[in-house]
Amino acid sequence: MRIFVLILFFLTALFAKKIDAWYKVKFSIFGTVANVHASLQTDRQKYKIIIEAKTVGIAKAFSHHRIERYVSEGIVQNGLFVPKIFYRVKETSKRKDVKRYIFDYADKKIICKSEKNKYGVFHTKNEEPLPFFVKNDVLSLYFNLKKYLTPQKRRYIFYAV
Repeated sequence: MRIFVLILFFLTALFAKKIDAWYKVKFSIFGTVANVHASLQTDRQKYKIIIEAKTVGIAKAFSHHRIERYVSEGIVQNGLFVPKIFYRVKETSKRKDVKRYIFDYADKKIICKSEKNKYGVFHTKNEEPLPFFVKNDVLSLYFNLKKYLTPQKRRYIFYAV
């Protein structure tokens, strides 16, 4: 069922301005361990992809009510999603970690800014360039795959933040 929803989400992304999908993550004997909401908002010039996963049941108790958010924002250029910023937020009842990746295409670098809070109190802040440059984050790469894949090639290597 998850694969069907993801394929439907991917195919309808070509025609819609806003797409929302919800699915459940199941694991072995534990059953549903998380609920996920995926959203794509796009127009001809810019896009925003949001994935939010919330733990449920026993996983919620063991992970201290963990919630993860992944967001990719950028522009649409020649039918490809070109990220300007990608960020990840991991949040529990005890801490909140935020990482922002800012893409600088002119200088071919990515700046990683991270902030950590423990028990609601600011803990650390860091900013540093990554030692490499890639053109995609994991969310934009997913939607750009259709443009990157060719029938002649059988093996691919992709890099993403």
